[in-house]
Amino acid sequence: MIRPSLTFISVSLILILSGCSSVPIINDLSVKGGHESSYTHQMIDGYEEISKELRDEITFILEEIFFYNRVDEVNLEKVNVFIQNGQIKDYYANQIQLIALNKKKLQSVPLINANFDTGKKNKEYIIESVLRRSNKFNITFDSKGRSISDGLLDSNLLFFCSSYLQDQKDIIEDHIFKKNNPSEVMVVFTKSYEEYAINLKQNFPGIKFSLINDKNHEEYAQKALGIDRSLIRFNNIQKLDQNIQLENTPRERKDFKKVYFLVDYAIGKSIVPIFRSYLLNSDFYAANNILLGAINTKQLSDFNNLYVPTPEYFYKKVAQKQSIKSIGDEINKGLIEDMLRIEELNASNASDSFILLNSGAINYQSDKCIKRELSFWEITQENLTSPL
Repeated sequence: MIRPSLTFISVSLILILSGCSSVPIINDLSVKGGHESSYTHQMIDGYEEISKELRDEITFILEEIFFYNRVDEVNLEKVNVFIQNGQIKDYYANQIQLIALNKKKLQSVPLINANFDTGKKNKEYIIESVLRRSNKFNITFDSKGRSISDGLLDSNLLFFCSSYLQDQKDIIEDHIFKKNNPSEVMVVFTKSYEEYAINLKQNFPGIKFSLINDKNHEEYAQKALGIDRSLIRFNNIQKLDQNIQLENTPRERKDFKKVYFLVDYAIGKSIVPIFRSYLLNSDFYAANNILLGAINTKQLSDFNNLYVPTPEYFYKKVAQKQSIKSIGDEINKGLIEDMLRIEELNASNASDSFILLNSGAINYQSDKCIKRELSFWEITQENLTSPL
């Protein structure tokens, strides 16, 4: 089958595609456990049939292009070979053409003026991001500028339909509450998340909610899962004859198939592993605010097998850095970069297209608020250390 070449871009094709009001993000949701594979893997045709080395090479180049990092002649020539070989799906081949066109538009913009009203830390993030970009930004900060709240996770960042945190909550609620038997789901939360937990209880009755009110997390987990009753019975039996040494191994609980953690990093790094020791085959979920306090990606090992609705590629890039202040700081930087990317595209009158951002994939449309398309990433050290 002859594939379209990037060397000869069809003007009529571009006009048709850019005029579409809606284009699909990722259609294949039939992945094990209902969790999607990475965005770029979905772009590759015959993913399982080609070698791992070639898959890694194609994935890396696709991420460079769809991130607008290196939409240059070298990468476009390489990806053109993949297209000619039928290794990239037609839809994404067309999107690469649009990205090449948008990149030229971005380069032709002489100056991008932007005025923001925001706090000191966000100003630092914005200045740092602008200095890394080749585009010329003229940034001013004053009370007349567009307002950006200090809490970036809870901000719509000017262009998005909702905040990054809300997007994560939405996909978690849809996946574990609306598609499961409520009696098989548990929500574990701390006092600071009580208001949200109450709202969930009203919207999804029948789900078990458990407030962490015990500093001894081991004892709390045992009580929450009903394992403490088993231990009491064991101790009573042991008292009948102290000369006999009995061994107690609490049985794995199988009645909770999914657990949603509403906790911050300090408690999460303790409570999640304890729950895992009792619920070996249950799926654990949390938004990425559970990770904010970690100061390197190695500390994420406390959350092994936890599902977070956030792109894996972002954390892989963080893992490659020699040092960071915290995961939270990296997420904030990434969100500011996402905002400035949309600012660039708007300023250049870019065509509607599929784009990868730090916070997830989007279908960019200049005249509409932007909705992230998130998928679940399972945290494992193998995932963090494998090639991009």
